[in-house]
Amino acid sequence: MNACGNVVGLAKELDVRRRVLYNWRDRMDGTDHPPIRTRELILRKQITKL
Repeated sequence: MNACGNVVGLAKELDVRRRVLYNWRDRMDGTDHPPIRTRELILRKQITKL
C-alpha cells in the first residue's frame, strides 16, 4: 500500500474495500483505533443476548 500510488486500484485488485486496506495498515503501524460501534454491531449483540 505504501508503494502503491492508487489505493482504490489496489483495493479492486485485492477484492477488498478501501477501508480494509487502511485498517490493515493501521494495525501494522500500531496506530489501530478501536472500531466505531455501528448500529449493526449493536443490533447483533442484542440479538446474541436474546
